[in-house]
Amino acid sequence: MPDMQGKPDQDPVVRDPGRLWNLLLLIPIVLPLCPFLFNTKDPELFGFPFFYWFQLLLLPVLVIVTVAVYHLTKRRS
Repeated sequence: MPDMQGKPDQDPVVRDPGRLWNLLLLIPIVLPLCPFLFNTKDPELFGFPFFYWFQLLLLPVLVIVTVAVYHLTKRRS
């Protein structure tokens, strides 16, 4: 809506510090795409090679990161 001088109102650019939390979402995106980090058989856990049990271990960690970023960045009303 224009102000009294006929210029449109401009909202000042406000930097949201919560946006930096979104960078944590790179962990669940990039880490599983780097199998060279966990493409090995040893150490085994209950007979499972490292490759498998590490990916299973990643699931709850990545869910926790995603939920944490959601709660840290949601708008409070």
